[in-house]
Amino acid sequence: RFRDTCVRVLSGHVCPVSTAAVSPSGALLVSAGTDGRLLIWDVGKSEAKQELLGHQAAVRVLVARKDSDIVSGDDSGLVCCWRGPSSWGCSWTGRQRHHAGRITGLVITAGDVSLSEARVVVAGDD
Repeated sequence: RFRDTCVRVLSGHVCPVSTAAVSPSGALLVSAGTDGRLLIWDVGKSEAKQELLGHQAAVRVLVARKDSDIVSGDDSGLVCCWRGPSSWGCSWTGRQRHHAGRITGLVITAGDVSLSEARVVVAGDD
């Protein structure tokens, strides 16, 4: 059941937040804004741990998996893959333009494979 009071406010984005994702275990929280920035959050401290830069358009779709893998898609059709160790020195593992229009959906195959071995299904509005 949802609470009808705010439990915590996470402040860090300067533009509107367009999407957020939580890993299956709840250990990883990531948000993305219309300025193309992704923020990795330390929820216990209510502060951003790291800023991820790689998009130049609004990020509308995020998927977080395995507490270290993030895939993000933006309005220009760009998809970025991010991999981070448990300490969250997050690194960029790749980016590719998949669509001429904006990315509207992302799915990563389940299982215990690495992000480089996983299949990423991308949907766009073109």
